[in-house]
Amino acid sequence: MNKLPILMTSSIDPRGMTIANFTPQEREQMYIEALEYYMLQFFHKGHKSNYRIVFVDNSGWDLSLIKSKVSAEFRNNVEFISLNPNDFAISRGKSYNHYWRRRKSICSWSRYFGICKFFN
Repeated sequence: MNKLPILMTSSIDPRGMTIANFTPQEREQMYIEALEYYMLQFFHKGHKSNYRIVFVDNSGWDLSLIKSKVSAEFRNNVEFISLNPNDFAISRGKSYNHYWRRRKSICSWSRYFGICKFFN
């Protein structure tokens, strides 16, 4: 049985978006804390989980530090996807880019459910 994916999107380095209020380093720490919270909610030591966290970043940020925060026992339950930041169109605004990131994310893990055609 496939695990139900929980999509967690990020844009750690907002690359000049004027609406961003935090530095990339502060944003990275916030995403680490959020990921740790959700791992505690969905994964319990010694128990199998029906969930999988799919962490998707579209800013080109090095995800090494975030990946290192995933304990060995949960690594099979967390997937990291880095989208090409050059596809991120700052001029089109935040809403468009949220849509774009979700579309790319779902198509990246659609092998779980075969649902990418929904967006074509």
